Amino acid sequence: MIEQALHRWLAAMNGPTPMSVEAALSPDARIHRYGIFERRDEVVDVFASHEQHLAWLLRSPEGTVFSLLSVEPLEDGYTARYGVAVEDFINEGRWTLRLSEDGRIDELHHRADAIEVPPLP
Repeated sequence: MIEQALHRWLAAMNGPTPMSVEAALSPDARIHRYGIFERRDEVVDVFASHEQHLAWLLRSPEGTVFSLLSVEPLEDGYTARYGVAVEDFINEGRWTLRLSEDGRIDELHHRADAIEVPPLP
């Protein structure tokens, strides 16, 4: 079930539409987005409706591609490693998630790995 849920989630992330969001996320799903840089350990956004989920997904620049790297079970859900690439930017991160009874994502924590910023010349 987790593989299908993550496949639907990647479809929503890589081609966000109202239908792809509804297919991936339960009606009451909450997405917790953590910050970057000095705010990496803080939840900076919580999205709690399909409209909010879609608006967030549409923020990604055109050409952004997310991919699944690995998935591991947890006591009460799963953790998955993802990759993201757009133009010359490549990074990874972690999703911690729980599924609803119908197999859609019910809660997801989205944490990007540390972003390396090259020093100024």
